[in-house]
Amino acid sequence: MKPFFPCLVILVASTGHVLAGSRVFQPNLSAAHLDRRSWVFDKERKLQTTWPNRQIRYCFENDEAADAIREPLEEAHTLWQRSGLGAEFTIAEVGEQECQEHPQSTLLVQWTGDEGKMATSIGLLNHNRPHMLLTTSIHMGMLDQVLNFAHELGHAWGLMHEHQNPNFWSSGIIENAKGGTVFGPENHGNWRCENLKDYKEQFGIHNPVRNPGYNNGFGPSTSPADMCKSYEYAATNGFTAGDYLPMPSHHGIGGSEGKTGDDVDWDSIMLSRNRS
Repeated sequence: MKPFFPCLVILVASTGHVLAGSRVFQPNLSAAHLDRRSWVFDKERKLQTTWPNRQIRYCFENDEAADAIREPLEEAHTLWQRSGLGAEFTIAEVGEQECQEHPQSTLLVQWTGDEGKMATSIGLLNHNRPHMLLTTSIHMGMLDQVLNFAHELGHAWGLMHEHQNPNFWSSGIIENAKGGTVFGPENHGNWRCENLKDYKEQFGIHNPVRNPGYNNGFGPSTSPADMCKSYEYAATNGFTAGDYLPMPSHHGIGGSEGKTGDDVDWDSIMLSRNRS
């Protein structure tokens, strides 16, 4: 098991290479090696599906975005291939006509500037256009532009954050957790919600906390502390804890039922990093 460091909000290993995915995404690697590597969306929820012919077809929002991020996005795909992704998994930039006429089958890639944010639709959405937001900042995420873009490509192919697999989180105050021995307050106190960059901002807001379990998102008054232990609360309120806390088990399918540090792929690019 990896050691735990209190300076990190959530422990992730330094990523020297990219090895993340599942049997579907990395057919060239051994099955035993991949058993622990996947936290993939569940197609039974019927919210998204996989890309036809394993090809992500994408277009840029405008010429400015294309000039800023085309090259590192291509490098990100090359990084996946060098790390074992099958050659049949491709990305293809499409023209303006296809981009406009087939919005639900083309990924719209948007540049959020040098200090913007990153976010990507998981897989190919069934009812909405898939989007990818990319920033050229190197002060967030993996602290490297190409690694950040590779991480977002992983989402586009259907991978979710490995550390949000509920099997890895200790049962206790954290909702959705399944008694794992890796993450959570009961595991060496390694979940430091107060170290998140927007913690003070969120806890200084006097507006009602959006409650995902009630009409229109608002319900009985609740403590903002719920956003530090509930993925649903954090995600509903736009708090970055939603990128770390365990998701409900029905959201994804794990490569194994393991709950220890030996079951985590510590080299995975789908582990997020956030320093205090």
